[in-house]
Amino acid sequence: MPRTFIVCLIIVLGSIDHLMAQGLGPARSALRDGDIIFQRSRSGQSEAIALATGSPWTHVGVLFLEKGEWQVLEAVGPVRTIPLEQWIANGEGEKFVLKRLDPAHGKLDVEALSAMRRIGKKYLGRPYDELFLWDEERLYCSELVWKVYSEGAGIQLCEPATLRAFSLDHHVVKRTMQQRFGASIPWDGLVVAPSSLFNCPMLMSVSDGQ
Repeated sequence: MPRTFIVCLIIVLGSIDHLMAQGLGPARSALRDGDIIFQRSRSGQSEAIALATGSPWTHVGVLFLEKGEWQVLEAVGPVRTIPLEQWIANGEGEKFVLKRLDPAHGKLDVEALSAMRRIGKKYLGRPYDELFLWDEERLYCSELVWKVYSEGAGIQLCEPATLRAFSLDHHVVKRTMQQRFGASIPWDGLVVAPSSLFNCPMLMSVSDGQ
């Protein structure tokens, strides 16, 4: 067997194994601009978010195809885009869930997706919002996704809830809130949690990378 053929075969098989390991083999061709992807973050606040929201999914981003490569728009430090495979690798256990706007609740046409891209680019470089405030100076992950859909496509995926609506009694949650807010906790501040997007009835599951 020619050496060049063997080398090519190894490269192809390696690429397939990599995609299948990411849980993206069969699903990759079905990805669409605007898909929403969830994972459990490895960040220090991830446990507190999971306990407060009752959901294992503590981080979320939006997919866009850029120059033939799938990128995830996310708010982690500054708002940024990151290759999909790298985004998945950053999550706990490399597990993820992919969701999409249900056609029964609307359609992301070319115009809407173009506007969503513009909104995403507008927010690039904005710092992360550790206080979860509802403004545009700083952004956290689920707020970014909500605003990209709302401002770009005119679709509000869920109603923002007040901070007091979440489960805040666990000592890990209390400690995190104390570190962030001190004695001035904004109980009535509006928040969109990753779990609120995950449970949104307007979204349907597309792929489960668990």
